[in-house]
Amino acid sequence: MSQLDSGTELTAVRKTAHSKMFSLPPSPGAGKRPDKDIKGDCKDDCPHQPPHKGPGSRWCQCVRFQREDKEIAPKSRWLMLGILSLDICISYLPYYTFVPIPRQSMQVYGVDEAALNVLCILYALVFVPAAFVTGPIVGTLGSRWTFVLAMALTSLGCAVRCGFFQYLLLLLRSVHEQTPDASLVDPAYASVTSAGATLGGGAVPLIYSEVTSFWWLVVGQALCSLGQPLLVNSTSEMGAEWFPPHERPTAAMVSNLMNFVGSSLSFVLSPLLVAETHATIQDAEREIGKLLRCQLGLALGALLVTLLLYQPAPISKSKSVERATATCATDMVMILKSRDFWLVNGYFSIFIALCHAFDAVEGILLEHYGYNASLTAWTAVSCSVGSIISTLLEASFITSAKGYRLALLLAAFFLASSLLLCFLCLSFRLPSSVFVLAVGIMGLCTPGWGCSTELGAEVSHPAREATVSSVMEAFSNLAGVFAIIVVQALIDSGNGAGVLAMLAGTAVIGGLFVLCLSGRLPRSEAEEAEEAEAEAAEQLELVGAVGQDGKPMPTPRDEAAKAARSEPQAEAEAVVARCWIKGGRSTPVMTVVLLLLFCLLCRVLLLLPASQLPEDLGYIEVPQSFSLQILATAAPKAQKKPGASGSSGASASTPLLKPGKTTTASGLPAALTAAVVEQVRNVVISCNEKRLARFQRLMARSGLTFDVAPCIKGSSHNIRSAVRDNLIGAGSIWMATGLSSRGKDRSQIMSDAISNLRLLQNISVGNATVVNIFSDREVVWQTYKERRFELLTHLPDNLDMVKMNVKQPAGRKVKIPRAGIWMQGNVFRMHSTLSPIVNVGMSNYIVTKQSAAKIVKWSRGFDSAGKWETLDQFLLSKFYKESRKRGHFVAFTVTTSLLSVRCDERALPHTRKEAELCRLDDT
Repeated sequence: MSQLDSGTELTAVRKTAHSKMFSLPPSPGAGKRPDKDIKGDCKDDCPHQPPHKGPGSRWCQCVRFQREDKEIAPKSRWLMLGILSLDICISYLPYYTFVPIPRQSMQVYGVDEAALNVLCILYALVFVPAAFVTGPIVGTLGSRWTFVLAMALTSLGCAVRCGFFQYLLLLLRSVHEQTPDASLVDPAYASVTSAGATLGGGAVPLIYSEVTSFWWLVVGQALCSLGQPLLVNSTSEMGAEWFPPHERPTAAMVSNLMNFVGSSLSFVLSPLLVAETHATIQDAEREIGKLLRCQLGLALGALLVTLLLYQPAPISKSKSVERATATCATDMVMILKSRDFWLVNGYFSIFIALCHAFDAVEGILLEHYGYNASLTAWTAVSCSVGSIISTLLEASFITSAKGYRLALLLAAFFLASSLLLCFLCLSFRLPSSVFVLAVGIMGLCTPGWGCSTELGAEVSHPAREATVSSVMEAFSNLAGVFAIIVVQALIDSGNGAGVLAMLAGTAVIGGLFVLCLSGRLPRSEAEEAEEAEAEAAEQLELVGAVGQDGKPMPTPRDEAAKAARSEPQAEAEAVVARCWIKGGRSTPVMTVVLLLLFCLLCRVLLLLPASQLPEDLGYIEVPQSFSLQILATAAPKAQKKPGASGSSGASASTPLLKPGKTTTASGLPAALTAAVVEQVRNVVISCNEKRLARFQRLMARSGLTFDVAPCIKGSSHNIRSAVRDNLIGAGSIWMATGLSSRGKDRSQIMSDAISNLRLLQNISVGNATVVNIFSDREVVWQTYKERRFELLTHLPDNLDMVKMNVKQPAGRKVKIPRAGIWMQGNVFRMHSTLSPIVNVGMSNYIVTKQSAAKIVKWSRGFDSAGKWETLDQFLLSKFYKESRKRGHFVAFTVTTSLLSVRCDERALPHTRKEAELCRLDDT
């Protein structure tokens, strides 16, 4: 064989070995000697060249072919990475949709904070089983069709959230039953008689809404959550298919960064499309429906881009012999036996759990402390900036696995510092910019995600990286579910911002896990041994020391390294073999695990309040004996206008607060007839003469009389007196001074509470059956008397309360037959799943004698120091719990400013007519 032939043969052998090493196909020119390309001195072009080799030597040809291989990487690889990044960002949009808009969401869907958290819990919970099935799905379908499937699931889930399938089912049912279109009922707001009772002689249909029911929202969210793991867990697979080894770290860095960018976009989009306040609930429904349809459009666009532009992978990922023969069970045994893995997994689980918990309750905490929940949009931007900065620093300074440990310690430090600063900001009511800065610091802990998974793969070698990542993701997302539930429970128990200090302490504990690592990096050690083996093989090739098959002959050092690498795998396989049973079937461990995860998913879904389940939507207990005795067209009798002799405009009739016997044994009449409604007594709690004069003028214009109840100051003496009378809790004694967590004057809070409770106490022992209580800040429209009459004659006789003017009315929207048009879509039934954040306002409400006694009894636990700092929200929390006992508390609310207007100096009226109505007299 000539020198040229031998050189060509050796170059082809070396070229084939290099192609396998970098997962690249052999170049067409591998067997030909280049003529014009070999120029210059090999000293510059061929590093590590053996001595006494010239420019035309076989070594230079070999190295030059290696460089040609690196240059044939697909040009469209960055486009494919961009499509995957787009898909990951879109998949995150449904995740945190309602976190920045909690009050609006609770108002529209009629749920509380715990129910909204279920939407975030679903993503974390579904991620657990999906982490184990992503690998088989990608192996069967390939990356392209896996990404298409993921976006199809996301698009389908967004469509369900928008209500398309719900309305389609209703339409099909309507056609099947041959009912008119007007009878289509929206399950989002169930009838007050869906249990079979009647109200006014017939069933009460519901009003069409632009949003779906909360149950359908959960179903759609579950579908969206199924698509996200197929994208997030396939980033390493995509990088191996499209990128050469030296570019894969950059591709992984970009794809991992999209997790933070996508979640930030989810926080930013909602406040852009949904306003902070709305005149009516219909406006809130319209904007939230627009938000959901926008997300659906983006998901469909990403699906089309993926389907049309994403190409099949041109490169098949190489796998070593050892990794290819290892089973999943073998990998699991190797992973679970590693002490360092449990330490890294503990750190990662804490890291992810804290991030999930903070993201889920961030908006709620801001609302409770008087900040605007839409501030989360700015915190998302701040976090994104911090994530990008930390990612660039990570790419610049972390060049080997030895830097992972320091990166995790810094991530734990930044996470703890961020949570602690958030706690200080809320506790001391610092400017909102401080909170934004604190969350920006949290973005600097981004390397904690990627470095944790890489370090887990390092310490678990030779287990496959995909198996290690799946196990870590499973543990971390289960920890996230647990953290969200626990943190929400702590907030509900009144801890407030204190939970952030607890989370900061937990982050410090996670950092201690990293300090306990042994410091060994088995994967890096194995790779160094492989590199030494490759260098030895190259030397052997150059001197011709090859075997009969054309491959380098192994050295004793190579044999020892190979034996050391295969020892953990052999031990793990032995453990798996011991667990093997007769018949070739393994123990059903995975089946048990999947069943447990399914049961846990069902348990989380059961966290949804009972009234949100399909079979229980809209239940209210209405006595069968009730029947309307007054037609909606009946006109109320005119009442005597207040005389000018009383300075307060008080009625000359029997004093309201005089103790007496009830009209019936139960304290309520058999039905709210016209006679009862006409005798509704009006009482105003007045603290200001000018406001009282304005109230008197407008009540006289409406033809109503009223009595005046004194305004009781929130002094220490009055608070102690209320505690002695068992009206409020003993902890209220310390609430006479200072500011609340929302920045309100505690003395004013206690003044409002004691004034209302003193009045309610008198009502509970008086002879009045139904009382309308006003604040002197409230002014009524001229039609108030007639509309109140019409409203009350259409409500059931077991009525406890009607809030006539509240902020953000919420509940089940009902349409009452034979009622005025003004009532349609403006009357809401309160139910147990509502949050005390909605239906706030005690400036105009109607109570019965029986409900007044209930309120006085419940108020004994109020001290303004817990989660609900005002009496109004405290009572609402009690109302909603009590309404779970079907029929034990029946309350309604009316759209804001429909019957009356609250003239609050801190909030300007919406319209010119309202401003004119709130004008104080000059005298």
